[in-house]
Amino acid sequence: MRLRLMTYNIRYGGKGHETEIVEVIRSAQPDVVLLQEVTDAAIVTDFAAALNMQSFIAEGNGFSMALLSRWPIVEPVSDHPFPPIRDTILDAGIEYQPGRCFYLIGVHLVAFPGTFFEYWRIWELSHALKRAAAHRDHACMIAGDFNAIAPGDRVLTDRAPREMRILYALQLGRIFRQAIRRILAAGFVDCYRQLHPDDDGFTIPTPTPKVRLDYIFANPQASRALVKCEVLWQPEAVRYGSDHLPVMVEFGLE
Repeated sequence: MRLRLMTYNIRYGGKGHETEIVEVIRSAQPDVVLLQEVTDAAIVTDFAAALNMQSFIAEGNGFSMALLSRWPIVEPVSDHPFPPIRDTILDAGIEYQPGRCFYLIGVHLVAFPGTFFEYWRIWELSHALKRAAAHRDHACMIAGDFNAIAPGDRVLTDRAPREMRILYALQLGRIFRQAIRRILAAGFVDCYRQLHPDDDGFTIPTPTPKVRLDYIFANPQASRALVKCEVLWQPEAVRYGSDHLPVMVEFGLE
């Protein structure tokens, strides 16, 4: 069967853009949606009702994270010891057939360029990877806003906000990529890059993205079933619902 998973940072809880966010999700027709930067449980409840999906909110230290699913959500957990977790790590099973689950680890890693924050992201990822290791016998994905640059990816720093350009200048133009290397070294596949080796896949900021910060990674059991992965540019509401574009992956699970 086909599984369609979307990750979407809805920017400061999506307040004032609820209609556009629902339109984006409804148009894409995912089976499972992972939302970052959740601030209001009532908005998530409204999303779930409008989309006829189940929901779980992973309360965090700062922003929360939410899971929407048209299938049962099994043993969901919000894991957020500080340090190292800035917001939270979501860990949940999705029962896509009776007695058959895949597992999803949701992350929203600490932001900003620089060595200090890159090693903080690695610290957070190490915690997420420990949780993913418990699901090594099942299809497992790690998804969300990683605030990190993958090896080989371009970054259009000339379009960055002034404060970001200053930070890039302070690090002498270096782009740190160790965090994404860490998850690749653990055996996870970058779903978008696997299928689009030559495309930028920029996800932020809308309407003219300049960098890819949103990813879906799959463990070997899931990556063998990888069918499709896209950055979503339609419907038109995607340009206004958030400063991030959503990413959606499709797997053919048995």
